[in-house]
Amino acid sequence: MKQEARLKKWDELIRQKRYPGIQNFCALSGAERTVSDRTLESDIRELKRILASKYTSLESAQLLKYSRSRGGYYYPESISAFTEIDSRDIRNLQELSRSLSGFTHLFVTNEAKNAFYKLKAIAKLEESTKGHDALWNPVIYTKEGARDGQDFFDEIIHSIEDLCAITLQYRAFGKKQLKKHLVLPLVIKEWQNAWYLLACPLPDPEIKRLRLKKDELQLFALNRIQHISRESISLRPKIVNLGEFNPATYFQNSFGVFRENLSMSENQPEILKLMLDTADAWMYDYIKRTPIHPTVHILSDDPEKNYLRFTMDLEWSPELEAFLLQFSPMLKLKGTVKAVKKFRERLKRIQDSYSDLN
Repeated sequence: MKQEARLKKWDELIRQKRYPGIQNFCALSGAERTVSDRTLESDIRELKRILASKYTSLESAQLLKYSRSRGGYYYPESISAFTEIDSRDIRNLQELSRSLSGFTHLFVTNEAKNAFYKLKAIAKLEESTKGHDALWNPVIYTKEGARDGQDFFDEIIHSIEDLCAITLQYRAFGKKQLKKHLVLPLVIKEWQNAWYLLACPLPDPEIKRLRLKKDELQLFALNRIQHISRESISLRPKIVNLGEFNPATYFQNSFGVFRENLSMSENQPEILKLMLDTADAWMYDYIKRTPIHPTVHILSDDPEKNYLRFTMDLEWSPELEAFLLQFSPMLKLKGTVKAVKKFRERLKRIQDSYSDLN
């Protein structure tokens, strides 16, 4: 049994409260008896390292403890070193979410609804990654935060998997009137405590040929959709570039959900490697704890000084500017000259707008 497999077995046995230790690990896990005590001690050190990296807000004493009376280790908190879900877990999640669907009226608070739909999202994403027929993952979600706009979640997900068109009755921000949109739904993304739908607009449901183009896609906030009706025919045979265009990668270098620089070119917009520094205690903890973007890569980490240097690979956007402005006293942008120049230009525009004040 390789170390990765042993570590997952350690984690599983500890979560099951079976108190695995150096003396009984092989018997509890079915590992070969030739695994040395030194190797198992190394496993425990590595498990502690993984836990410390994952739960940065917890003290080391809250991560893993040894019980002398039971002769093994246990978690004093409800934590886990690994979050991998097996096929049985996926089936249970799916059955649970389907069973609860008939009782959505009981989820009266936002917190309860958030938990219910996060359960659905996890089940659907795990199902996709385990070899489901869907051509791409239909859900993109983060680990924390509240959710909004989930009333049509199931209908949209099923339409994405079947590549069926839907008609949305949608009230755009600042508008009083509803507007109908005939679209092919492609992916649902979570951003700032809400769900958004990326979709391809359709001229009519009887379209003969469809080419997906990223600069023609539209974004809809799920909490502004008033009604959805699904068309009966799948568009899968009519999409001519299905093997070339993957909607699940559409947001991979976008800080948020809006990409304003796509209309200029069919080529991939420029991706900048941003380098940022912080020595602020709150910001240090925030970056370590919150997955602000999948491309975050930590270069330097000094907990004693609350110092962190990290990079992100992003397209420049108003949302990125807003993030940098919001946290500029605590987070310094460095590195790529072009990115620093763009941010300075933004700062100058702000300064100039207040130049006529006394």
